[in-house]
Amino acid sequence: MGGSELHMIPRRLGTGYTRAAFKADRRLPDEMLFDDWTKVAALPKFADAVVIAVLDALHAPVVSAFSKLGYHILVEKPMATSIADCVNMVREVEAAPHKPIFGIGHVLRYSPYNAMVKEVLDSGAIGDIVNIQHMEPVGNEHFAHSFVRGNWKNEEETSFALMTKCCQ
Repeated sequence: MGGSELHMIPRRLGTGYTRAAFKADRRLPDEMLFDDWTKVAALPKFADAVVIAVLDALHAPVVSAFSKLGYHILVEKPMATSIADCVNMVREVEAAPHKPIFGIGHVLRYSPYNAMVKEVLDSGAIGDIVNIQHMEPVGNEHFAHSFVRGNWKNEEETSFALMTKCCQ
C-alpha cells in the first residue's frame, strides 16, 4: 500500500450516491474506503499522518490507537471530553517510540482576524513580543449555536461547553 492515500467517508455521507461519487471522483479502490476508524487501525501503517475528526468522545481512543501505530496526528478540537483523557493522550503520544507530531486543529487559526494579528506581530510594528495571552470570546451567540448544533447540548454525551470550545 505504499504511496496510497487514505480517505475516510463520514457516516452521514457514506451511503448511496455520495459514497459512489466520492469513490469515482478520487479514483479510489474499494480497499482504501473506510467507514470505521478501527478498520484503518487494524491495517499496517500505510500513511505518514492521520486527521482525527470523529465524535468528540472517540478522540482519546483513536489518538491512543494511532499513536501506537506510528502516525503523526492532527485531532480536531476539542482534544477530548475530559481533562483526564487530555492528559492520557499527551502521555501516550510522548511515550510513543517514534515521537510523532501531535497537534490540535483550531478553526480560528487561519481566520482573517488572526491572520492579520500575526502579520502585525511578524512585522515588528509593536516591538518584540515577550508574552501573548489569547482568549477566545465565547459569548451567548456561540453557546446558542453550539447548543442547537449538536452533541454539546448534553454533557452526558460530551464535555462541558467551556472545555469543548476553548481547550486545546
